[in-house]
Formats: sequence, structure tokens, C-alpha cells
Amino acid sequence: MEPVYEGQQTPLTAPPPGASTQTVVRTGVQDTTVDTTPAPASTAPIPPPEGLEVRDGEILRSLALCRILSYGQIAGLHFPGQLATARRRMRRLGRAGWVSLFEERALRGGHPRYVLPTSRALRWAFDAITAEAVGTSSERLVREVLRQQSREGLVLHSPGTPPFLPHQREIGSLLVALRRSYGLGVVFSCAFARPFPLEVNGSSLPQPDFILVAAPFGREPILIFGEHDRGTEPVARFGRRKVEAYEQLIVRPQLLSKLTGFDSFRVLITVTDPIHRRPLDRLTALAAQIRSRGRDSTYALAPAGWVAASPEGSVWFLAENPPDPTIARPNLELHAATGRVSAILNLIERSQT
Repeated sequence: MEPVYEGQQTPLTAPPPGASTQTVVRTGVQDTTVDTTPAPASTAPIPPPEGLEVRDGEILRSLALCRILSYGQIAGLHFPGQLATARRRMRRLGRAGWVSLFEERALRGGHPRYVLPTSRALRWAFDAITAEAVGTSSERLVREVLRQQSREGLVLHSPGTPPFLPHQREIGSLLVALRRSYGLGVVFSCAFARPFPLEVNGSSLPQPDFILVAAPFGREPILIFGEHDRGTEPVARFGRRKVEAYEQLIVRPQLLSKLTGFDSFRVLITVTDPIHRRPLDRLTALAAQIRSRGRDSTYALAPAGWVAASPEGSVWFLAENPPDPTIARPNLELHAATGRVSAILNLIERSQT
């Protein structure tokens, strides 16, 4: 049974990922000038390894970019409405050595099962993803984030829940919902523990929990960084570690372009609060940190459950216009009536004007 987030109005139809990989840390990008060399034409999709179906190759790409997926999430992305079929296919890929399987022995919620890519799968998927990005808006970003990642597969052993799993599992639910959003038009997505170098020329870089490149309805692609907050650290630390790092990229567009190929970005912050169960209070406190340290219009915040249940809905608060404090409960209808929430497509449209 998959988890339900606080503030969620309807059960999730697609589940979550989570697992930390070994990472190769690059501590500097020496040249921050913009490369103006025209990119070559994009290549055709790389065929799957011999003996695998096209959909198997798509699954391996998703696993490589998300690090770990639940059976339900894989079904949501690649086998809509066919969970039993997804399970059978994962077992077959496991026997063939492309994936490893992990069963979580949770105290509540049964024994969720997850799939991780093996080293063999990571090597093939990373090469395929890199080749397929050539000539696209995501080429430089893909090259940068993938070169930070290890190609050694992570192996988890039951019983128990690895400490990173709840956080990554929730990130996975969000990515599944956003990737399945037709209007958003996600052309690239990933969720790595460390997508960028730790620092460049003495400046600490942000390490987003997830990254999206979206091109809704044929518009110019936009870069989106995602932060998923579970209320486990002081809000001031969030301001220092997260907001101030993003501000470094805002004031250094050449560095941003060198890392990603984009000259601007948005930051989406999703919130759960499993400890205190007051996600809107947490969201409001994070918004205050943004207003005191950052450029308000770059950031938008939402309860994670709202996003997972309605990725294209009006669920996002701008930092300068947080939730109405008189409405304590994370009820979407009540907050929508205040006019303070916006749809993600409206936020993207605003950023491109």
C-alpha cells in the first residue's frame, strides 16, 4: 500500500522512489564562459539492449534517473492500470540481471516493493540518455548531472527502511505525477542526491531534490528545480542552505548557463510535515525565509499531496502570498477560494513573459 500525504484530497494513483547512490563529487567548473558552439542534431532514440522490449528500455531510463522506483510507480509511468503486469516484468528483468528488487518491511503499510537499476542497467541507460540528449535543450544539463553520478548499482537488503527512503519515496510520487501531466510537457526529469558539483569557484551550489525541463504546449523549455521539505530541519537552515545557494545561480547567469544550458529557472518547493502534521504552517515559515533571503517570484510552494493529486491544478502559493492564516487545514477548496493559489502552467507563463 502506497503512502498518502498530508493535505492530499484523493489517494495517490502513482507511488514513490528513494535511494542514495554513490556519487563522484566534482568540486569545480573552472570555465564559466558560455559555449556558443551550435549543438549537433539530436539523435534518434537508442534501441534497448538485445533481448529487451522498447518499454524495458524506457523503464531502465526511468530507474537510472530516479534511482529507485516502487512497483506502483513503474506501473503508473509505463504500465497504466496494469500493476500485475508491471510486477511480472520487473521479476523478469531481475532474473536477467537488469534490476534488483527490494522489499520494505514497514511497521505500517504492508511490505512495499521497490526496483533499483543494476550497474549493467546504469551503464546502458546513462549512455543512452546522454546520446539522446544531443542537440536538445537539455543536452548540457544531462551531461552535467550524469557525470556526477556513479554507475555502480545500489543494493538494499531487507528487512527495515533505509533512512533516505521516505524522502525519496515522496519525491518519486511527485515526479510520477508531474511526468504524467500532459500539459506540463516534461522532456527531462531526474532525482539525484547530488546533481551538481558541491561548489564552483568558492560558491556553494544548490543540490535540488529533483530537476525538470518542461516545454508546455510547444513553448520554450523552462528549467525547474524542485525541493521537497519534510519539516526535519530548522527553517533558518533551509534558508541558508537552499535559498542562498539558489540566489548564487540567479546572480551568476553565466555559471547557470555553463551548468545547465539555461539562463533562468524556477524553484518549486513541496511540503509535508509527518512529525507535527501542520504542513501549511511549515509552508508559511519557508515562504518567510524566501522573502527575507531571495527573490520571491522565483519560488512557489505547495503541499506535496496537492501536487501529487492534481499536478496541473491551482495548488501553488507564491512566496510573497502564502496561505491565509485563518484557514489552518490543508483543504484545497477553501484555499482556492482565497485566490492565493496558482496553477503551474500559469507560473511558467509568468516566468516566460
